[in-house]
Amino acid sequence: IEGLENSAPNIHNVVNVPHLDVTSIISGLSVDSTQLNVVKQEAHSEFNTSGSRVAEERGHGTISMKTYYEYFKAGGEYLFTTVVFGLIVLSEGSVVVSDWWISDWSECSVQINSTASTCGLNSIYRVSTYFGLTLMVIVLSFIRCTLIFVLLLRASRVLHNRMFRAVLRA
Repeated sequence: IEGLENSAPNIHNVVNVPHLDVTSIISGLSVDSTQLNVVKQEAHSEFNTSGSRVAEERGHGTISMKTYYEYFKAGGEYLFTTVVFGLIVLSEGSVVVSDWWISDWSECSVQINSTASTCGLNSIYRVSTYFGLTLMVIVLSFIRCTLIFVLLLRASRVLHNRMFRAVLRA
């Protein structure tokens, strides 16, 4: 333990972040002067001349279609993504058909001699059909939400792993 006091970095210089003295932090390491100069430049580039931290730049613009393409590709390649989008269309279509059915049925109740397509059907058939359509909407919506969750979670995981590997290789 003796002698370690002199080789340890000076903690007071580390705490005073705007005036960070990189030389005292790395003094115990064997680093050549070019590496030390690069470290000094990187440490001081975050601060402006007054010693305050420089604000990050923020990008502006729109997200390109290529970004969306890569995101969904990372989520499940072509087949899984196509199935999910097909299920979204099918689920929304079942909602429209269910709404049409109840709308058409309600016209029969209001107008006695209506020409609506469901007016000639008995009540048990109309209720059974509406129940089946509603059940289909519920089941398709649940499956749709689950598959969208899986797609987006998988895409996030794949993209995070790619970024993490890129950081580790840097």
